[in-house]
This record gives sequence, structure tokens and C-alpha cells, in this order.
Amino acid sequence: MLRPGLAVVFVAWSVAWAATATPAATTLAFDVTVAGSQSTVVTGVRRTVDDLGCTLRRADAERQTLTFTTRRPGRLTALRGRAASTRVALAVRATGERRRTTTIAGTASDCDVAPQTSETTCGPSSFAANATVALPSFGSVRLSGAPLRSRDGSRCTTAAARPRAFLVASAGRFSSRLLTDPTATRIVLRGDARFVDTLASDARRVTTVRWTVTLRRLS
Repeated sequence: MLRPGLAVVFVAWSVAWAATATPAATTLAFDVTVAGSQSTVVTGVRRTVDDLGCTLRRADAERQTLTFTTRRPGRLTALRGRAASTRVALAVRATGERRRTTTIAGTASDCDVAPQTSETTCGPSSFAANATVALPSFGSVRLSGAPLRSRDGSRCTTAAARPRAFLVASAGRFSSRLLTDPTATRIVLRGDARFVDTLASDARRVTTVRWTVTLRRLS
């Protein structure tokens, strides 16, 4: 089984400003789009000894990559002091890679074998999903999501350890004045989250989620 992972989340932002100021609206409305990727990498090493006394070392590296873009924007309406959220329809593309390198060592002549490497690939495969963009408060953002069909999230999956369910939730903070400043017409929030787990076998699973949430002001 997996030991709990550690998440490290960073959020950065950029803004497009209007040339002239307009009165601040009581209710704030935005069109919301989402894009990004979720990558799972599992690495591990296994050692066994055969009947000749040769030590076999198998180093495995597996990767699942899910890239996502917006199929249909969401509409987010926010009021200061209240949480707000919207759903964004996503198109997801899945690919996968597996690589195994086997080396043999030992004193017997039969152990003198050159390293062997095998590689396989998966995909690309596409499926639909939904992302939820939430503003728990002004100045905080949270992104999560799920495939429309639960089995789609495991396309091009890794074998040594199942990937975390798509889309792994992550959250961060940004300058709250961007939401209330009417001259901030387009707010681009960029998140980078990293989760690390270790298997009982000492294999390592690293999940990296990078996303861009764009808020285009409507009022």
C-alpha cells in the first residue's frame, strides 16, 4: 500500500488591465477556462537471484500523462464574503510510457550479459471530463475535477501503482484585489502542485499537476 503523499502547491498570476477605470460592480461575473496537465511517474527497482547465482536487477519507470483543455467555458458569479464555483467542460488526452532496464551481475560466466532495455507506449487516447473551479474566498482558488466516466481516468495507467484520480485537487492564494479591481479585465492564475508517495516496496510515485485558470471579467 502507499504511504501518504506530500503536496507542494504554488500559484502565480498575471493580469490584463483595462485602459480606463469603471465603477466596481456589486456582483462580479467571469468567464472561466482551464488548461494544464497531470503527470504520474512511478519508479522502482527489484533484485532477484536466479539458479546460477546471477543477480538480476530490474529498474522500472512508468509514466501516465493527461493533458487537458477547455471544451466549454464556465460562468462564475462571485460576491465578497461568499464562496463561488463553476464547472468547466474539459477535453483530456492520455498517453503512457513504460521502460524496463534489466542488468545481470555475478561471478558465473552465464552472468556476463549486456543490459537489456524494453520500452512500450500507450495512446494517445481522448476522453471528456469536468473541472470545478472554486473561489473559497476572495484571494483563494481551488481546482479539482473528474472524468465523465470513472474508468477513463485510468487510461494508459501505470502498473506498479495506480495513478491518483484525475483531476487531483490543489489550491492556492492570489491577490484578492484582482477580483474587485474593474480594470483587471483578464486574470490568469497558474498552479503547480506536486504529490509524492512511497510504496511498501520502496517504489516511488510522483504526481505533478500544472494548470492555468483564466478569468475573463464580464462585470
